[in-house]
Amino acid sequence: MQRFVFVSILLLMPSVCGRSPFLSALKPYLKRHVDLSETFHSLAFTSGNLLASGIVPILGNFFGNICLTNAFRWIYAILLIGLLSFSSAIGMHLCKILTFFLLFLGYTSLRCGGQGLLPSFVKSYSAFLYNDQQCAWLSAWHYTVHLFAGLFLYILSACHAFAYWNWILWGQIGILLLYIVWTPRHLPKIPSVQIHSLSALIHSFGKFPFAFILGMSLIAWQNFHATGILFHLSNFAQEQSVPLEKIFKIFFPISILTFLFTPISSWLYTRIRFCWMFFMLMGTVALINGFLLFLKNDFCIGCFIAVIATSWALNHLLSYTLVARILPQVQYSIGYATLAGLVSFGSAIGPFVYSCFSNVLGGYKSVGTMMLWINLAILLWSWWLCKYSKNFSSV
Repeated sequence: MQRFVFVSILLLMPSVCGRSPFLSALKPYLKRHVDLSETFHSLAFTSGNLLASGIVPILGNFFGNICLTNAFRWIYAILLIGLLSFSSAIGMHLCKILTFFLLFLGYTSLRCGGQGLLPSFVKSYSAFLYNDQQCAWLSAWHYTVHLFAGLFLYILSACHAFAYWNWILWGQIGILLLYIVWTPRHLPKIPSVQIHSLSALIHSFGKFPFAFILGMSLIAWQNFHATGILFHLSNFAQEQSVPLEKIFKIFFPISILTFLFTPISSWLYTRIRFCWMFFMLMGTVALINGFLLFLKNDFCIGCFIAVIATSWALNHLLSYTLVARILPQVQYSIGYATLAGLVSFGSAIGPFVYSCFSNVLGGYKSVGTMMLWINLAILLWSWWLCKYSKNFSSV
């Protein structure tokens, strides 16, 4: 397992450029150098995520029928397209329509490859070799990738390097080119369901059990809020007069705590009923919205860091174990890809919904208050499911 942990971490490393912390930190630079309004910027992110959420299950099924070596190379190429699109939008100063298209293409590619396909295939590879409890522990090791990303953003913030994002993008482009060339050549092919048409793919979704569909929905709901909040974290901070240099430094402690909390979550996974892990996940979502309203208070910032780290740890664990625990092995590829697609959908609409509600309610703090009450109601509903629903509590 030690060799697999090392290889899988290296394979997963490029996924950070499609994750919310990276895109959140890049957003202020894009806004300064790209002539688009806040609404159109959010629309590019949302529409790109929506397209990515639909593409991920289709490409996941296609890549599931080829060896993992070629699958990873294709995914790295998709990430490369996204980074090149952002760099072009920043440097070429095109008309608004072309600029919007480049941002749309960039968000589509990065979310499809970084948040969707690459983690899905690393998880499928893990579940192919190990059982669900071993996958729970593997999820803790794989979180070192996010720890690296948090450290990277912390260093950039401390060095006031956010003015040089274009150079950072080109550095990542060079790294991806090396990944495409040096991907391990003898990775196996994972057994998967042979689906050769869109109608058959849609029909296969109906074969998923209720517990799997519900679990996917709750994980996607957490991503909806986490992405919406992190994408607009600079807006929440500015409304509360919190300096951006201070707020963006929270990604590093979040990464450290998530890295520490993930093995604790893995330990809990082996001790309590599976359904209660989802109840805990919904509890952290409600707390995130609560502490988000008081970013000016240092104690509340500390609590916000701890709660969002716990939430990401639970999300990370459940995204590994849900498929391996409930679905048969031949459904691993399509199961993980479908989960990633639904998660991408939640991430897609999160920033745009938060932005739209901000325009309606007059500010992001009002949106946070509204979402707090909604999530408290969902928390109560998830408790009822764990306590009384036979389809979910028996898992």
